[in-house]
Amino acid sequence: MFKGIDISNHQRTFDPNAQDFVLMKASEGKTYKDPLLDAHYNRLHGKTDGRPDSKKLYGFYHYARPENGNSAQAEADHFISLVGHHAGHAIFALDFEGAALRYGPVWPLAWLKRVFQRTGVRPLFYCSASQTGRYAAIARENFGLWVAHYGVKRPAVRSWPFWAIWQTDARGVDHDLFNGDKRAWQRYCRGERH
Repeated sequence: MFKGIDISNHQRTFDPNAQDFVLMKASEGKTYKDPLLDAHYNRLHGKTDGRPDSKKLYGFYHYARPENGNSAQAEADHFISLVGHHAGHAIFALDFEGAALRYGPVWPLAWLKRVFQRTGVRPLFYCSASQTGRYAAIARENFGLWVAHYGVKRPAVRSWPFWAIWQTDARGVDHDLFNGDKRAWQRYCRGERH
C-alpha cells in the first residue's frame, strides 16, 4: 500500500518527498477553483511548466455543491476545465460530504459519468464509511471508492467489494492509504476496469 495525503488551500505547504501520493483539491461548485491548486501541483512536481511527471503519483478532487442548485454536469465541466488535461496521468475524484449528503445517488452518479464520458477516466467517489450503503448504484456502475473512516484497523464498507483509497485520519492534514501498487494506481488514472 502507498501512503499519501489529500490537501486544499487549508494546507499552505507540504513535503512532497514525505508522501507516495498527493490528492489535491481542484474545484468546488461550478465556479470555484482552489487558490493553491497550481502551487500545490508545482510543488509536488518541483517544476513550473505544468506538464505531468510520471514519477509522482497524484490526483485531483472536486467538492460537490448540489445544495446550491448546481447541476452535476455544470460542476463536472468546471472540474474538467481545470484538470481534464491530466487525464491518463492523475486519479480524479468526487468529494461528496456535508450538505451534499441530503442528495441520493442520482446527482453524484451523473457527475461521475460526465467526467468519465469526457475524459475517459473513471473517477473515485469519496464519502464516509457510514454512508457507503446509500450509494450502491455508484458501486454497481464500477466507480471506485475513496472512503473516510478514522480510528479503525480497516474501514467498514458496504456496497463496494473493496476500497481504492482509505482516508485514515485528519491530524493536521488528511492521511490516506492506496489499496494497490503503482500499476493499480495507473489503471485508475486511465479509467480501466478493476
